[in-house]
Amino acid sequence: MLVVCKGNVCRSPLAEVVLADVLGPCRVRSRALTPSAGGPAALKVREYAARVGYSLEDHRACPLLDEDLAWADVILYMSEANLRGLELRDAWPAVVSRAVRVRSLGSYIGIDRIADPGFLPRGPRLEAVLGIVVQASLAAARSLA
Repeated sequence: MLVVCKGNVCRSPLAEVVLADVLGPCRVRSRALTPSAGGPAALKVREYAARVGYSLEDHRACPLLDEDLAWADVILYMSEANLRGLELRDAWPAVVSRAVRVRSLGSYIGIDRIADPGFLPRGPRLEAVLGIVVQASLAAARSLA
């Protein structure tokens, strides 16, 4: 299972640890659609994760590679912009031809898009968005287990 978002520092790493907790760490990866890499998860997301029982302390952002797309049987994205970014990849036709399941993470709880919390300050709105990531990840794990 591959989880993607723009920078791999907020939504996708949180989804990855939640999914890995249920499905096992060898079955889940998270990646960035942007080329930056190596940075930790955002501090506010690490703090939230710790409060709800997950650790992102070892996470480092990784850019999406074609090898990740070849590895995945399921690809979960956060927004239509993420899906468009996936569709621009050279390896995308091979993903489609392999009948890989590609789906919005939010669709597991009945929403189309999970907002990017990167620019949200700490507070109720950030907590709500991160809570949606956790809730959708748990629902996806139950559905895909």
